[in-house]
Amino acid sequence: MIAMIKTRLCRLLCLLSLSVLNHNSYSIELNDPVQLEAYLDGLIESSMNKHHSPSGVVSIYKDGQHVLSKGYGWQTLSNDKHAALPVSPERSMFRPGSISKLFTWVAVMQQVESGKLDLDTDVNAYLTRFQVENSWPGQPVTLRHLMTHTAGFEDGALGYLILDQPELVLPLAEALEKYQPERVNPPGQHTAYSNWGTALAGLIVANVSGETFETYIQKHIFDVLGMQYASFREPLPPSLDSHAVQAYQWSSGAYKAKPYERISSFAPAGSSAVSADDVMKFGIALLQKGQYQGRRILREETVQQMLDQGFSHDDRTRGMGLGFIKRRFGNESLKLYGHEGASAYFFSHLGISQQENLVVFASFSGAGGRIVYKEFLQNFYARFFADNNTVDTIQTSRQALQEYRGNYLPWRGSFSKAEALLRVLNGKTVELTSSGENAFLLYEQKRYEMVDKDLFQEQDGFSRIAFQRNPENQISNMVIDGRAYTQYYKAPFFESKTFTLIVLLIVPLFALVTLIHLLYQKAQYLNGPGSKPLYFAQIGWAISTLAFFSLMTLSLLSLPTIVNGIPASLTLALCFPLLGALASAVLLSALIKTPTSTLETKTKVFAYSSLFMGLFSLYFYQYWNLLGFQYFSV
Repeated sequence: MIAMIKTRLCRLLCLLSLSVLNHNSYSIELNDPVQLEAYLDGLIESSMNKHHSPSGVVSIYKDGQHVLSKGYGWQTLSNDKHAALPVSPERSMFRPGSISKLFTWVAVMQQVESGKLDLDTDVNAYLTRFQVENSWPGQPVTLRHLMTHTAGFEDGALGYLILDQPELVLPLAEALEKYQPERVNPPGQHTAYSNWGTALAGLIVANVSGETFETYIQKHIFDVLGMQYASFREPLPPSLDSHAVQAYQWSSGAYKAKPYERISSFAPAGSSAVSADDVMKFGIALLQKGQYQGRRILREETVQQMLDQGFSHDDRTRGMGLGFIKRRFGNESLKLYGHEGASAYFFSHLGISQQENLVVFASFSGAGGRIVYKEFLQNFYARFFADNNTVDTIQTSRQALQEYRGNYLPWRGSFSKAEALLRVLNGKTVELTSSGENAFLLYEQKRYEMVDKDLFQEQDGFSRIAFQRNPENQISNMVIDGRAYTQYYKAPFFESKTFTLIVLLIVPLFALVTLIHLLYQKAQYLNGPGSKPLYFAQIGWAISTLAFFSLMTLSLLSLPTIVNGIPASLTLALCFPLLGALASAVLLSALIKTPTSTLETKTKVFAYSSLFMGLFSLYFYQYWNLLGFQYFSV
């Protein structure tokens, strides 16, 4: 008991000392394991408890030493507290999601080193089962495009990316053939993060190496680096199964176990399970130009090539490396590369800085793990790498900033399937605000000041936004510094979040009002001359519309189940726009055949309004791929 009190007192004193240290002392502070652990314990434990994240892990390597490697919470929970298993940074295998992509990109570059792959050759030269569609003749997709997310593919997930039913999982080549996305842009023009594109790169590695992707990564990366608690296989091999961190969802005041997420149809994009200590072996190898404790996975010049080459929409921001995401956390001079990863229940970060001789890995689970993960990133980098650089700003008026204002939708998203409307939900809004004579951009409730032409810096913060112009010199796109993997295009009004939300409110509301009116005036319609067909046509449209919106709402509320196969509610929902189209056709026919002189004014107003709203909603459904069953079936 006395030892415990001393430990807690030590932590308290460390936390108090941290609060008075200035930002110039971050390197000393970060190199002190006692101070670092005390600070992170206070930050992480309170956040995990508040947001119901059952497990987490943090590992930090700085200047040649592991200054921290610690698990938080429980690998598995149990009603018997003595049977619950705490997180072990050495053995507990988290699901790092898209951090898995870094293993894929290393595998690609290993094959480049061996001469079996070329970054600028048409990927179709390496494919046997199927070919990438020739949507842009003379502009083939290359591995360089895949590694920089500039291949021009749309992105999707609905019903096939993550599964919890083993029988639905397909072999890699078969899955890529079945779920091939549309090419919506020429290659090399816009960044749009692509899981399918990364999985394609993994298939190419398998094709040219003659090994399955999972076997290749095990033999040429995991085994080389001595990563004993790492695997891409789903389910995990029996020898590792007991080390998997169980996913839980907080519901009704208790944690409920969730099935092991299966991404093996697209394994190279995110199916790995790895312990924190093993991730650090990989991260340190990338930090040290391809080697860890004398064991090499890439040549020095290859790692440097992955950092130096890539793609950027604006050289004043951090762009894409060859597979590496160059992130912006902390001060302007901190050069950080690596990757983030997220699944339905795990949220992870791997950051590497050669400049600071630093590797940071963190992962948190549960739906609340997303908030814990964000709080960790924001506080850690801001605390230890505070910005000490002042940036000259350009005073601007509201009129000068008007052209930047608007809704911006991601190029990453579906353009041909029923999930296209999710692009609006993932869109960003840029507004204007003023202080005296000076105007600012307002983005995600934060002010941004102009620091250069088409470049804005967060006021009292680290973030930057760069805007791009089209050949007519109009603002057409934007990119967030450190998130170069997806560019955002300036949406036309009918794709804006405001217009879309108005439509999503007005159409079902009008249908409800129409239905109430028709039921209230039922006798008048059925007894009036020529109004009976109008009555049933409008009833059909109103009921179909209300059913569609109700079932679509139910489908969205089923997230993340919506990525575990197509929910029946969605399939049923998509029947009703077709029924609404039929009702609108009947209504149009009835209005043509019925002399308007025989109808009362109120009847005519509702009939023509219903027809207009029916035709408009059909256009809306068609535009967003909601007319018919436009999704990949599993």
